[in-house]
Amino acid sequence: MTKTSSPQHQDSVSDFLEAQIPALLEMAESVLAYGLDAEQLQARLWDLLESWQALGKGPETPPSQEEKAFWNLVGLMNRHPPYHLRGNWAIRHHLETAIDYLRGDTELEPDGLALRP
Repeated sequence: MTKTSSPQHQDSVSDFLEAQIPALLEMAESVLAYGLDAEQLQARLWDLLESWQALGKGPETPPSQEEKAFWNLVGLMNRHPPYHLRGNWAIRHHLETAIDYLRGDTELEPDGLALRP
């Protein structure tokens, strides 16, 4: 029997990204604007990861560049406290590059593209 779930999986990943990218961008911009502290950021990142986990999908299809940039931004905000994201020039530049890429403001891909969890 052939598997027919790959297109569905891709659609569900695409749907997930379409729904979550605006929320992730809003989160990143809130961090830069001093709108989220570390505890609030972690809570929102966990909510996002729980949404991904609810899909119940494994890596059946290769991730797109957009998805890699998405997970890169999630990982960046998970690894660094908000004051590093705002105050460390290199980390902030990396954050802003990922934001710009996901907004479609640049074709320059952020360094360190990540894979899905």
